[in-house]
Amino acid sequence: MRIGYLPPDSISRFTKDGFYVVDGGEEVEIKYSDIERVTIETTDQGPWIPDCFWVIKHASGREIVVENGAPDAVALLGALQDALPGFDNGAVIKAMSSVDYASFLAWERAK
Repeated sequence: MRIGYLPPDSISRFTKDGFYVVDGGEEVEIKYSDIERVTIETTDQGPWIPDCFWVIKHASGREIVVENGAPDAVALLGALQDALPGFDNGAVIKAMSSVDYASFLAWERAK
């Protein structure tokens, strides 16, 4: 997990098939069909510093990390709910009430 080591990713725009993140000044497309897992990682560091992060594992092995307070996080939640069958909203609710270091699995591709 890279929280605390690198800044979170920034989503530049959404499409019907996925979204784009900015990486090194370039946009990289992340397709919903290539997402392997979605977790929400929380820390005990809030509320003065970010303490909740969306972690999206891509089929390439890349992890996209979006800080929950980022402007694109609300749109990300809706997009993932629509695109990923069986998305666990209960995990989202539990994560949003967590004040500890924890990981909540919101979705994982069936194997």
